[in-house]
Amino acid sequence: MLSSLWLLALIILLLIIASAFFSSAETALTAASDARMRQLASKGNERARTVEALRANREGLIWSILIGNNAVNVLGSALATSIAISLFGEGGLVWATIAMTVLLVVFAEVMPKTYAFTYADQYSLRIAPTLLWVVRLLSPLSFGIRFLASQMIRPNPNGDQDREEELRGLIELQGDNGNADDRERKAMLSSILDLNELSVEQIMTHRGTVSMVNADDNIEDILRFVLGSPHTRHPFFRASLTILLAFSMSKICFGRLARSNLQAKNRCCRNWCRISPVTPISFPKPPCCLTSCRRFGHGANILLLLLMNMVISGAL
Repeated sequence: MLSSLWLLALIILLLIIASAFFSSAETALTAASDARMRQLASKGNERARTVEALRANREGLIWSILIGNNAVNVLGSALATSIAISLFGEGGLVWATIAMTVLLVVFAEVMPKTYAFTYADQYSLRIAPTLLWVVRLLSPLSFGIRFLASQMIRPNPNGDQDREEELRGLIELQGDNGNADDRERKAMLSSILDLNELSVEQIMTHRGTVSMVNADDNIEDILRFVLGSPHTRHPFFRASLTILLAFSMSKICFGRLARSNLQAKNRCCRNWCRISPVTPISFPKPPCCLTSCRRFGHGANILLLLLMNMVISGAL
């Protein structure tokens, strides 16, 4: 009788250890750094590759952990109740409930999860091979339960919208408490999410307000205008804004040209006159910003010119 009770107590201890393993594994695999695992995997670390494989099948991992954790907890509680009833009679049910609750919460939940969260990367690498075998062993049950859940619970039709809102929230959180650069970066990233909804007409700049340089002007006037402008580059045009030639060289190069002799300046001016006009990109109708960016990115263009007498601003 006594030996059987000690055997049951040993089994309960092993079940509590197993429960702690499942609880800590869930926390560690969730909190482990994606970047560090990817770096270790690229260097040939097999355990890091195992961690990535487990996280790639996130649903199978979570379901297997839940099945294993609940199975060992229920079995341990049943055995503890059996021991308590044999020792204390019917009142042992209360004592078994209290004892198992304390043991499971402290030693199978709080302490393992705290340790796994604190040492997530190291612990994930340590348990990855064992957890992989557990997931494979429980995969038939996991697949069956997932299939049953998918039949009873319909997929969320707003999943894509929720992900976009989550991304917007992350951008807001990243820039709220930052400096001016962080706020500017937040505004830029937020605007990227709206490219598919914005029309080019909403952000385009009319050619009349673009700071451009007449290639037929005197070289001294051109240098004075460029060096006094706040912009680093300027589009060149000819014939009253009707022919766009190209973007100018940087302001640094213009500064060097201003210090050179008259012959070098005139030679540079003749080279501008030989530049071929920029070929405009035609759209059948005013496109959205995302379409324009994709079209713009396929070429080696610096400026996007539309056949609407408009020029896209420098952001594109």
